[in-house]
Amino acid sequence: MSKTGLKIFEEPEFKSASRLDKFRMCLLELKFEELLTGQEYEHWQRIQMVFALCFKQYDHTKAIRVIRNQVAGADAYNTAKRLYDDMCEVYGPIQRRNKEMARAILIQRLWSLGVRLEQRGDLVEAGEMFEKAGKFEGLDKFEAVDFDPADIEIPPPNITNDPKWANAEDIEYEDGEEEAPDDEEEED
Repeated sequence: MSKTGLKIFEEPEFKSASRLDKFRMCLLELKFEELLTGQEYEHWQRIQMVFALCFKQYDHTKAIRVIRNQVAGADAYNTAKRLYDDMCEVYGPIQRRNKEMARAILIQRLWSLGVRLEQRGDLVEAGEMFEKAGKFEGLDKFEAVDFDPADIEIPPPNITNDPKWANAEDIEYEDGEEEAPDDEEEED
């Protein structure tokens, strides 16, 4: 199966593509929908319907159940699973994306519940909610900073035999001379 990138497809290339590749091409260029056969177009419509239904589902089992209940002709488990698998091939693995979304929703709810508990005065329970939310977000894990000593550049030393720089803290600057960066201006 060829992977289609963002490019312009020609009609001969579309006609020689596999069924799922044709659907991917239709996502990129809608003009190809009219070149689908009647059976391919029906399957394409079902895949689009499955995507719309399953995008809100967080669980594979629930998604198959929804497909079986709401897509005409997908009463059998194998048909519903094939539609789901074809949808994942065309649109990508939405289940992982939905799990991340569900995780984000759960974290937000825990933070909100913690804030409400804190405002109510239940500090122990609020602390527990904040702790749980922090664990889900990974805030309890230490992230080691990548440090490479070879990346540190030490400036070259500025060597002078001028006696006034021997004790740089006691230097009085004349007009036009630069001050050392760490010296403070003297107050009159």
